Amino acid sequence: MTKTPSLISLPLALFIAAAQCGAAFAESFDCVMEPASVIRIGPSSPGVLHEVFVRRGDHVKAGQIIASTDSESAKASVALLEVKSQSTVELDSQQAHVAFIKSQLERERKLTERSLQSVSKLQEAEFNYLTAQAMLQQARVNLASAKAELERQKIALRDTDIRSPIDGVILEITLSVGEYASGDRYVAKIAQLDPLHVEAFLPVELYSADIIGRKVYVTPDAPMTGQFLTQIRVADPVFDTASRTFGVSADLANPDGVLPGGHRCKIEFTAGPNQSN
Repeated sequence: MTKTPSLISLPLALFIAAAQCGAAFAESFDCVMEPASVIRIGPSSPGVLHEVFVRRGDHVKAGQIIASTDSESAKASVALLEVKSQSTVELDSQQAHVAFIKSQLERERKLTERSLQSVSKLQEAEFNYLTAQAMLQQARVNLASAKAELERQKIALRDTDIRSPIDGVILEITLSVGEYASGDRYVAKIAQLDPLHVEAFLPVELYSADIIGRKVYVTPDAPMTGQFLTQIRVADPVFDTASRTFGVSADLANPDGVLPGGHRCKIEFTAGPNQSN
């Protein structure tokens, strides 16, 4: 006689499944602590490298000048344009010319009104006045253009300074003074170590809707010591079929740069899969 399974076995099975899932979350998984970014720095405008202020291994701040290209030509252009942008000789001359032509026009109008000269003389004076006004406007445009060109050239001068866009550490200096630096010939490589990106692959059984935000402990491999709390920031929605895993990423604060990038580690979840705090 076949024995009918007891209903008590269903909640027991669920309990066992939950326990197995909790046990899986209690395991530790291999991970790697990667730099947040690794960037190559070159000049905004191509030029001959004039000076390098940093060396491999130096820590730099965002905005810090790490190198510069030759700036003599840009400095000379700035000096010339400063003179042009500050000179009002042309503008003053045209203003005086307009005032003179206007007085002539008023005189011609009075003479024409009294019929002391032909209308053509008045028309000629009006034409001269319009021409003088146009020349005055052109003088204003020339002065404004000189000022705008000065600002553009000042930007070009600032661009001879090569600045770090991030806080980081110099990984490599690729060019020496006297070499030509351009977009495809960068000067330095910089790694951002705060934060570090902790990358790991987890079994697909741990994938759930609340995996993002789950807290984990990160333990670096020797010779580093300590255990650091963070949380899952990214969970890949596409699984790796062959290994039955999915990738996760977490940001790990590293303000003092104590933890190195590219180092192996372990991650371990703090609690069961329903833990959100």
